[in-house]
Amino acid sequence: ILVADAVAGLAVPLSRPTTPVWIDIVLQLLLTTVLMTIFTHGYQRVLAALTQRTAKLEVAHKDLVAASGQLEHLVSERTVELERASRDLEAFATTISHDLQAPLRHVRQYLSLFLEDAAALGEARLASVRAAQQSAVELTAKIEAILAAHRRASADRE
Repeated sequence: ILVADAVAGLAVPLSRPTTPVWIDIVLQLLLTTVLMTIFTHGYQRVLAALTQRTAKLEVAHKDLVAASGQLEHLVSERTVELERASRDLEAFATTISHDLQAPLRHVRQYLSLFLEDAAALGEARLASVRAAQQSAVELTAKIEAILAAHRRASADRE
């Protein structure tokens, strides 16, 4: 009998078969059944693995969506807190501006009036009054610089 190798490693007879046809059909059915069982079992394993992986991914996605929602909530809360702090700081800066500038302006004016009337005291005694007046001028400049910076920052935010 001449035999050639087939694709699946099965011997394919090249001469007339010596076995009845019905045996070949039964063998073919058995082979087909075995292969279907093997492939079906493998398919079921792959399907089970994919189903399990999909379930894990769905849980991970659910957790991710929940974490994202929580993060958005935290960002929203922080934004509200920052906006409130910004308004408080602006109110504080305005209050400080008016509350400090008015008394400081009065101090400068009183010192100017005093210096005009106290010329007879002598230069040595007036030095400390002039130093106080210069300090008041410097403090006024610093307050105005702080307010200008605050105005610029407010304009940049808007």
